[in-house]
Amino acid sequence: ILSNQAAIAIQNAQLRRREMEGLLATSDAIKATLDLDVLLPLITSKVSEAFSAPATSLMLWDEAEENLVIMASAGLSDEYVQQQRIPKEIVYTAVASVGKYRYLVASDLRLDPCGQPDLNESERLCSVLSTLLLASGELICVLHIYSKHTPRAFSSAGADIAGILSNQS
Repeated sequence: ILSNQAAIAIQNAQLRRREMEGLLATSDAIKATLDLDVLLPLITSKVSEAFSAPATSLMLWDEAEENLVIMASAGLSDEYVQQQRIPKEIVYTAVASVGKYRYLVASDLRLDPCGQPDLNESERLCSVLSTLLLASGELICVLHIYSKHTPRAFSSAGADIAGILSNQS
């Protein structure tokens, strides 16, 4: 039992180290450029690496501010990126539910869909950690970290690091 607990502790420490390295790499990338066409895809790529996630996305409001749309992604198909929308009323219901934590976890998107369920299914998305960037109480962007095929448990420490990355973006 002790050796199993030690192995789990080592795995958790390695995961935290990888997440912190991702935080530093993303911070460095943000300082290096202000060109959003370069910066946003770089952020999603670095977050995917840091969390060993098969897919990530960064969503901002569309021009009419009626839907969140994907502005940058890693590991998602072009079809998914172009078609996925999250309507304002769903977004604000979710924002109201998060309280001070500013993140949401959906363990199984088939049971707790976020966005369009058919697109999630075609992309084989399973779990998602969504961190929210709020400024003066207004939602600015959402960073999504996905698992594919199988559920993934996201720790509160991982959610905190993802929140820092979201705030930086």
